[in-house]
Amino acid sequence: IFTPVEIVEGTDGVFAAVDNRGRSKAGAELELRMFQVFRIRDRMIMWVRGYLDRRQALEAAGVGE
Repeated sequence: IFTPVEIVEGTDGVFAAVDNRGRSKAGAELELRMFQVFRIRDRMIMWVRGYLDRRQALEAAGVGE
């Protein structure tokens, strides 16, 4: 399950913080917050990159904290 928790438009892209939750076949549960940067042109996603570090993703999107 992917749940967006924050979306911010920056000068170089759109930053999204996403909570990822899942369960393996053995029953182990996984929870991970991932940060993504999207570049959009003509209302279409042209590029996306995932980050584990929030600060790096914000910088890549051109968002100042």
